[in-house]
Amino acid sequence: MRPRTSWAVCLIWIVLGSAGCAPSASNLPTHNLNGGPNAGINGRLEVEDGCAWIVRVDDESRLLAVWPEGSILSYEGEAAVVRTVDGNLIGREGHEAVYGGGSYDDLAFIDSILVTPIPDECEPQDWWVVTAPEV
Repeated sequence: MRPRTSWAVCLIWIVLGSAGCAPSASNLPTHNLNGGPNAGINGRLEVEDGCAWIVRVDDESRLLAVWPEGSILSYEGEAAVVRTVDGNLIGREGHEAVYGGGSYDDLAFIDSILVTPIPDECEPQDWWVVTAPEV
Protein backbone atom coordinates (compact mmCIF):
# COMPACT_ATOMS: atom_id res chain seq x y z
CA MET A 1 0.00 0.00 0.00
CA ARG A 2 2.71 2.49 0.91
CA PRO A 3 4.33 2.59 -2.57
CA ARG A 4 0.99 3.51 -4.17
CA THR A 5 0.53 6.39 -1.74
CA SER A 6 4.02 7.70 -2.49
CA TRP A 7 3.42 7.50 -6.22
CA ALA A 8 0.08 9.27 -5.88
CA VAL A 9 1.64 12.10 -3.88
CA CYS A 10 4.47 12.44 -6.41
CA LEU A 11 2.03 12.49 -9.31
CA ILE A 12 -0.09 15.22 -7.69
CA TRP A 13 3.05 17.30 -6.96
CA ILE A 14 4.27 16.94 -10.56
CA VAL A 15 0.88 17.93 -12.01
CA LEU A 16 0.48 20.94 -9.73
CA GLY A 17 4.09 22.03 -10.18
CA SER A 18 3.93 21.86 -13.96
CA ALA A 19 0.68 23.84 -13.96
CA GLY A 20 2.34 26.64 -12.02
CA CYS A 21 0.01 26.15 -9.07
CA ALA A 22 2.50 25.03 -6.44
CA PRO A 23 3.78 27.71 -4.09
CA SER A 24 7.43 28.49 -4.73
CA ALA A 25 8.16 29.80 -1.26
CA SER A 26 6.70 29.16 2.15
CA ASN A 27 8.51 32.06 3.80
CA LEU A 28 6.24 34.97 2.90
CA PRO A 29 5.90 37.05 6.09
CA THR A 30 2.27 37.50 7.13
CA HIS A 31 0.51 39.41 9.91
CA ASN A 32 -2.67 39.03 11.94
CA LEU A 33 -3.93 42.62 11.98
CA ASN A 34 -7.62 43.14 11.29
CA GLY A 35 -7.80 46.53 9.67
CA GLY A 36 -4.69 48.41 10.71
CA PRO A 37 -2.95 51.37 9.12
CA ASN A 38 -4.51 52.88 6.02
CA ALA A 39 -1.72 54.90 4.41
CA GLY A 40 -0.84 54.18 0.79
CA ILE A 41 2.43 53.50 -0.97
CA ASN A 42 2.86 53.63 -4.72
CA GLY A 43 5.30 50.86 -5.51
CA ARG A 44 6.07 47.71 -7.40
CA LEU A 45 6.59 44.21 -6.09
CA GLU A 46 10.07 42.67 -6.39
CA VAL A 47 10.91 39.17 -5.23
CA GLU A 48 14.50 38.30 -4.40
CA ASP A 49 15.66 35.16 -2.59
CA GLY A 50 12.10 34.46 -1.42
CA CYS A 51 11.70 37.98 0.00
CA ALA A 52 8.82 40.08 -1.33
CA TRP A 53 9.80 43.77 -1.38
CA ILE A 54 7.74 46.82 -2.24
CA VAL A 55 9.94 49.28 -4.10
CA ARG A 56 8.74 52.87 -3.84
CA VAL A 57 8.18 54.45 -7.24
CA ASP A 58 9.28 57.92 -6.08
CA ASP A 59 12.72 57.07 -4.62
CA GLU A 60 13.37 53.35 -5.32
CA SER A 61 13.74 52.56 -1.60
CA ARG A 62 12.74 49.02 -0.59
CA LEU A 63 10.48 47.93 2.23
CA LEU A 64 9.87 44.31 3.11
CA ALA A 65 6.18 43.56 2.66
CA VAL A 66 4.35 41.84 5.51
CA TRP A 67 1.15 40.50 3.95
CA PRO A 68 -2.28 39.71 5.43
CA GLU A 69 -2.52 36.29 7.07
CA GLY A 70 -3.03 33.48 4.56
CA SER A 71 -1.27 35.25 1.68
CA ILE A 72 0.71 32.96 -0.61
CA LEU A 73 3.69 33.64 -2.87
CA SER A 74 3.64 31.61 -6.08
CA TYR A 75 4.61 31.95 -9.73
CA GLU A 76 2.56 32.41 -12.87
CA GLY A 77 4.97 31.80 -15.70
CA GLU A 78 8.06 33.86 -14.85
CA ALA A 79 6.28 36.40 -12.62
CA ALA A 80 5.91 36.06 -8.88
CA VAL A 81 2.43 36.78 -7.57
CA VAL A 82 0.92 37.15 -4.12
CA ARG A 83 -2.61 35.89 -3.60
CA THR A 84 -4.95 35.70 -0.66
CA VAL A 85 -5.94 32.33 0.75
CA ASP A 86 -9.11 32.74 -1.38
CA GLY A 87 -7.02 33.15 -4.54
CA ASN A 88 -7.50 36.91 -5.01
CA LEU A 89 -4.49 38.64 -6.59
CA ILE A 90 -2.89 41.19 -4.24
CA GLY A 91 0.55 41.62 -5.80
CA ARG A 92 2.32 40.92 -9.12
CA GLU A 93 6.07 41.20 -9.56
CA GLY A 94 7.10 44.24 -11.60
CA HIS A 95 3.57 45.68 -11.54
CA GLU A 96 3.10 49.17 -10.10
CA ALA A 97 0.25 49.43 -7.60
CA VAL A 98 -0.92 51.29 -4.52
CA TYR A 99 -0.58 49.15 -1.40
CA GLY A 100 -2.60 50.24 1.61
CA GLY A 101 -0.97 49.79 4.98
CA GLY A 102 1.80 51.43 6.94
CA SER A 103 5.57 51.74 7.21
CA TYR A 104 7.33 50.51 10.35
CA ASP A 105 10.92 50.38 11.56
CA ASP A 106 10.18 48.86 14.99
CA LEU A 107 11.16 45.17 14.93
CA ALA A 108 9.46 44.52 18.29
CA PHE A 109 6.12 45.68 16.87
CA ILE A 110 6.59 43.67 13.67
CA ASP A 111 7.46 40.56 15.69
CA SER A 112 4.29 41.03 17.77
CA ILE A 113 1.99 40.85 14.71
CA LEU A 114 3.75 38.14 12.69
CA VAL A 115 1.97 34.90 11.86
CA THR A 116 4.65 33.70 9.44
CA PRO A 117 8.18 34.81 10.39
CA ILE A 118 10.49 36.97 8.34
CA PRO A 119 13.22 34.82 6.76
CA ASP A 120 16.79 35.54 7.82
CA GLU A 121 17.73 36.14 4.17
CA CYS A 122 15.55 39.24 3.95
CA GLU A 123 17.30 41.49 6.51
CA PRO A 124 15.01 44.53 6.14
CA GLN A 125 15.59 47.95 7.64
CA ASP A 126 11.97 48.97 7.14
CA TRP A 127 8.72 47.06 6.67
CA TRP A 128 5.45 47.80 4.91
CA VAL A 129 2.50 46.12 6.61
CA VAL A 130 0.05 45.55 3.76
CA THR A 131 -3.57 45.89 4.85
CA ALA A 132 -5.48 46.95 1.73
CA PRO A 133 -3.68 46.17 -1.54
CA GLU A 134 -4.97 47.63 -4.80
CA VAL A 135 -3.61 45.73 -7.77
